[in-house]
Amino acid sequence: MSVGSWDPQNKEQNLPDARVLARVLAASGEAAENKFGLSDEEIEKYAALMQVSLASWRPILGDLSHADLVRLIKFFTLAEQHLKGWSAGAHSPVIAIAKILREQSAYPEDLTAWIRTNSNNRFLPHGSLMDRL
Repeated sequence: MSVGSWDPQNKEQNLPDARVLARVLAASGEAAENKFGLSDEEIEKYAALMQVSLASWRPILGDLSHADLVRLIKFFTLAEQHLKGWSAGAHSPVIAIAKILREQSAYPEDLTAWIRTNSNNRFLPHGSLMDRL
């Protein structure tokens, strides 16, 4: 058995997959104060998800329900606030997931207000102005 090394800077290595997505969805139901039920190892490893591009999220999120997409937005919004090393700024997956919901005309009216109440990331939920031009 070969043991590889994990490099948080290697974005290709850190693409989300169905297993990771299932774990994150499960964590979304846990309290932020309890680190979402994630182990310290998971927190460190999954922090790289905060820098994954929209193009990388699209294939894995395509089959999720709108409710699950909203759960992910809320999870990543809170995780950025509560978990060390999860700061994402303009690269937050919240931006990518929100864009997918808007494209599907399924973005809830009250979600932006919820995000702004629960985050100090000024880029959420729309991203950087430069990225939108």
